[in-house]
Amino acid sequence: MGESPRTRSFVSRRPSTTTAIGSRWRTSTVICASIFPSVTGRRIAVAVARENGPPVPTARPWSSAVPPPRIPWGTTGAAPRLLTATAIWAPRTPRTSALPVDPASSLQTVPRNDSGVPRMTSERAKIQTKEDITDFFGPFCYGFPQEQREEGLFRFGVGTIGNVPGMREIYAEVLDRIRPTLLSSFGRYPGTQGYMPLNEILAELLTRETGCETKPEQIILTNGGYDAINQAIFGYTGMEGRVAFATPSFPYWPAVRRNACRWVALDFPDAEAYRTGLGEEVARRIASGTRLDLLILNAPHNPLGVFPADATLTEVGRLAESKGFSILLDEVYRAFSHRKRPWVGAALPMDRTIVIDSISKRFGLPTLRLGYLRVAAEDVPPLRAGIANEVIGINLMSAIFAHGLIETLLERDALDLIPREIARRHHLLEEGLRPVRDFGVRLGALEGGIFRLLDVGELVERTGKSVDELVEFLRERDLEVVAARLLYPVGFQGTMAPVIRLSVGSESRIEAGSARLCEAFETLWKTPRA
Repeated sequence: MGESPRTRSFVSRRPSTTTAIGSRWRTSTVICASIFPSVTGRRIAVAVARENGPPVPTARPWSSAVPPPRIPWGTTGAAPRLLTATAIWAPRTPRTSALPVDPASSLQTVPRNDSGVPRMTSERAKIQTKEDITDFFGPFCYGFPQEQREEGLFRFGVGTIGNVPGMREIYAEVLDRIRPTLLSSFGRYPGTQGYMPLNEILAELLTRETGCETKPEQIILTNGGYDAINQAIFGYTGMEGRVAFATPSFPYWPAVRRNACRWVALDFPDAEAYRTGLGEEVARRIASGTRLDLLILNAPHNPLGVFPADATLTEVGRLAESKGFSILLDEVYRAFSHRKRPWVGAALPMDRTIVIDSISKRFGLPTLRLGYLRVAAEDVPPLRAGIANEVIGINLMSAIFAHGLIETLLERDALDLIPREIARRHHLLEEGLRPVRDFGVRLGALEGGIFRLLDVGELVERTGKSVDELVEFLRERDLEVVAARLLYPVGFQGTMAPVIRLSVGSESRIEAGSARLCEAFETLWKTPRA
């Protein structure tokens, strides 16, 4: 393959700038300006990092009559061109700096209401509500134990893994095993990159399962798989960068917006089109003028349920090398492949590939909120800085539990306990839904994952109902499923596939649930069109 258009260190300038900020200002001096409205005669210095230059400090004295504005925190939700704003409390004599002052970054631009008082919520915060991941996950957890569920409700809409026979006992054993370590950890901060015992065991697993050597220092722990996605987008794109993914899809688009980027939906009518046509579609988009920074490759794909073909992977890798984009290999469902196959990453250029996975998903513990990035060693410092400057590090209790759990499963030779249960549920679902073919419903392909798509196009045409109306009909019969519109980005301009997504992740009553689904589809099929 030809020389890459980029240099080897292909992380964006954003995390590199974040590293500079972290090293320039001592952590102990960073506070939010709005907590000190009574401090008079002091200066508030704001380090503003822009994509095209170093952090720029500005300073302005504030009197007690005019409280200092609330400074928006965070690095990834900025308006175009603005990367990060960090409030620094300085003494009367400000720190000296050789950095130039940028008049455009004045604090006077903070939005204010009609009375001249700074608004509590910035425009860049409000814009997040247009593509809010809360729509997919819900705003609150009400504390119900996992085994308690609404009476009679079949939860085929839940994308988590649970109710796996034998796992609850293993979780309890792990809690007993790690109790001394947990108690000794309460007074400690986590590492900004990870918990070394967990990093070591994950590196060992990755090397063994993929054949690709991974060192503990190449792994960065994150707050769930979704955070890994978010941090990868932050680290490998520029401002207003383009992030492509195949649709229908897991909701990547909120993370894209959070990082002030734009999504590119690569739409496929069915699983086979994705399996064989992904490379061709990427090439077509690039040829038509789309500048691509990052391609998210989900294998097996959620919810299409298949892996890209070998020829497709080869073509995607060639394009990444020749056109200069990065590949985010989302392996959240790799452990749930239905047959042994070569590792997807083996066909990709690893110097341009970021691997992410979810410990929470693989081991049936979404409450851990624990995932990771596997990146090239030279990319670790800037990526780690971007994460550390946002959240410091992952929950140490989660990391300790995950390490104890993986150790226990390895000792018992039980790493496949959850995947075997998921495969069993898929088999029961396929057998139970055979009758729906007579009612205008087709089962989608399945090579891995925890989801199954149902194509209800014929049923929609016969009944005159929309997919949303079909979903509501099922919900009235205590069948919780996911409608097609939740599998496409907000503002998607193409034609959404007439599909419903089922999950076998947490619902263990597959036979009874399948029978209920068949009854509902039969009723719909036999109902005269209004």
